Amino acid sequence: MFEQAWRLFRTDIAIDIGSSRTRVWVQDQGLAFDEPTLVATQANGKTAQVVAMGNAAKQYIGRTPPGMTIHRPVVQSVCIQSTILESFIKYAIQQACGGSSFLRPKILLTMSHGLTAQERKTYVDILYRVGSRESVFVDNLLCAGLGSKLPINEPVGSVLLHIGHGSSQIGVMTLSGLAASRRTTIGGHSIDQAIVAELQSSKGLEIGIHVASEMKEAIGNAETQGEFRTFQSAVKDLQSGQLQQVEFSSENIVSAIQKPLIKLVETVQKTISSVSPELCADIIQNGVMLSGGSAQLVGIDDFLSIHLQLPVFISDQPHLSPLKGASELLNTPDLLDWMGEERG
Repeated sequence: MFEQAWRLFRTDIAIDIGSSRTRVWVQDQGLAFDEPTLVATQANGKTAQVVAMGNAAKQYIGRTPPGMTIHRPVVQSVCIQSTILESFIKYAIQQACGGSSFLRPKILLTMSHGLTAQERKTYVDILYRVGSRESVFVDNLLCAGLGSKLPINEPVGSVLLHIGHGSSQIGVMTLSGLAASRRTTIGGHSIDQAIVAELQSSKGLEIGIHVASEMKEAIGNAETQGEFRTFQSAVKDLQSGQLQQVEFSSENIVSAIQKPLIKLVETVQKTISSVSPELCADIIQNGVMLSGGSAQLVGIDDFLSIHLQLPVFISDQPHLSPLKGASELLNTPDLLDWMGEERG
């Protein structure tokens, strides 16, 4: 009775802080915040004043006047600007919880796998300053595995490749633990950079990283035999220096996309090679699950399956897999006590 009454007045939330986007899941409500991890500041004497965050800050990219700076406080899952990120997290929580909460929230943060002790402490300190009632930190791989409906609590080997914007994480999971894992800086941003480099070297055309990301989402394909689409954009001709409108097809960027993916294949192979024969047998039978925003790239499952020689599947709503797992943990206190790594 008391617990039911208490839940009416408390707010438990899960946060997934990514290099590209930050998402907040409110218990019993679902996804309540999903915006770019961006903060825009304007110089004001010796100080800088925050003028926009999230979606509003994104509109300023490439269009900032003198004195304005666009901050990306998280790079490759590592917080590089703690004060800026603290302001952003406060904003995210306020937006998700309707501007206020009767009681301070309990926060479950999905912590990127492979961070150093100091990098992890930065997040712990930020949530402490934000004023959470209680903070619990769970490995992002385990949350994504749970959210992808993998049997991570059973004595069965499951492989998850979580492809984020700034980094990717690979884990072989069994009995709510990681038998083997790796973290690599190859992610969605790497694909964007590869597209920029490819168009510059092969066609002598210059595009911004933001346009490359839009191109990837609109016509990107990991397979040469896939459906080809077109995308128009204003670009700069490096030889003449003139701007021109150019139409690109999926075929123009498929080779660029494949280069970072080959590196992911190598990382997965190294991770799997270190586990026991019993777990290898499970992996051969069950294959590899993909999660993360970049797992939505067209044809990525077929490409990885061919090169890994394993079945490859994509999680339902792969960009939300960590938060789905975190939500399940919020509703299962016993499982959270088992899997939660730190509390603050």
